[in-house]
Amino acid sequence: MDDTFKDGLISGYKNYVSKGLVEIFLKYDSNNKCTITRVKCLYKPSLQNTIRMQQLVADTKNTVYTGIVRTASMGFLSNRKAVKNKTGGIYLVKFF
Repeated sequence: MDDTFKDGLISGYKNYVSKGLVEIFLKYDSNNKCTITRVKCLYKPSLQNTIRMQQLVADTKNTVYTGIVRTASMGFLSNRKAVKNKTGGIYLVKFF
């Protein structure tokens, strides 16, 4: 999640461990417009959308959006950070 801070997409997040959810606070610019225009949730409890490293590289290449990937070893990472660390995981959300 720290990468989304650096990208300027979110202003913060709160992790509710007991409930198993994360609340994300979106960032607004000086004109009071949200920096994220669209969010696509890729995760469903009945269907865990896993993505392998090769697929993630192809999906991340030549795209503008940032995604959040949950990895087993490193926790929540942006799609670019997951590619840098050469790991796949469960694709949770894409920010446009």
